[in-house]
Amino acid sequence: MAAVRELLRAGRRDLHVVALTGSLDVDLLVGAGAAEAVSFCFVSLGPFGLAPRFRAALETGAVRADEHSGHGLTVALEAASRGLDFMPFYGPVGTSLADRYPTVPSPVTGAPVQVAPAERPDVAVLHAEAATPDGHVLLAGALGVDVVTARAARTVVVTAERIVDRLPASGARYLAPAEVHHVVEAPWGAHPLAHVPEHGMDWRSLLAYADAATTPEGFAVWLAADLAGSEDARRAAIGPERRAALRASGRGGPLEAPPGARPATATGDVAPTSGSWWSSPGGCRTATPRSSGRSRRSATRRRCSPGPRTPRGSTSTPTGTPAPGSGGWGSSASRAGPGRPVTVPSASRTSSGRCASEGWSPSSPCARPRSTGRGR
Repeated sequence: MAAVRELLRAGRRDLHVVALTGSLDVDLLVGAGAAEAVSFCFVSLGPFGLAPRFRAALETGAVRADEHSGHGLTVALEAASRGLDFMPFYGPVGTSLADRYPTVPSPVTGAPVQVAPAERPDVAVLHAEAATPDGHVLLAGALGVDVVTARAARTVVVTAERIVDRLPASGARYLAPAEVHHVVEAPWGAHPLAHVPEHGMDWRSLLAYADAATTPEGFAVWLAADLAGSEDARRAAIGPERRAALRASGRGGPLEAPPGARPATATGDVAPTSGSWWSSPGGCRTATPRSSGRSRRSATRRRCSPGPRTPRGSTSTPTGTPAPGSGGWGSSASRAGPGRPVTVPSASRTSSGRCASEGWSPSSPCARPRSTGRGR
């Protein structure tokens, strides 16, 4: 995010952005007019809904969309990282993206097989936990396609939380100096997005953005405020108490609860996550997704809204109305706060009774999963 903000401060234009899972970074570049094309699998604000400026640009044709399947774009980057022009893969047959990838005869069997042409970015920008001045880079947390993207790009720029003389030995992944061209120290360079285990997401900033960016005028006001001053001034404005809370959430502690919500705290029954979500003091209703085939694991989703809590075991209808489309992390999410429903992510329970889900907590009345299929 620090690199994105600097690109916008520099007034860059006509960028072709490549993002497997784009978020606020892509929405800012598109909304500010810096991106003229986006190669992507999906772009959203996660629990805060769709990316408003990206969506508006697609609807008006202001940006050229190069849509991939998630597997297809990953394989395209992998091909470039290996110096190949393409790689075969099982394509999205039966979908609208099937024609996106050429079909060629297999040199082994002669059967048709789809291939993903190599995707070679000119510049890859990664945010890392630490780096040395000569280009040794420590990548911690969920890596996604960070490593393969670095090896696919012609130039690699790494922004790091800290520059150190020597990296600690750990089980994390590393990039070698031969793979890195530029290193920049940028503490809190991923803010307001999460950079686990350094810090969790800043839901206040993301919620403010999601509300403001629904209109071009609101977006312009938000962007001007976000880009005002330097990165040092921006980091100082977060404040020490806020930074401490975000660091705690990035290390498995609870996220801050919005006003009127009861924080959900992790217990020994919950697998470690990047932070527990909050629960609403209101009632819940259960939405159990149908399972196609013999799934080994399924989930129960509960939708919550403010109001009197429905007691456990009660058969009465919970009060409150869940937000339309608030069925999970990928949907148009509800806004947290007084009078606003909160979406609790789905949870899954194995036969041993342990639950694993982003943000699930047994202390929440809205997060009591039940098995809907065959347990492991």
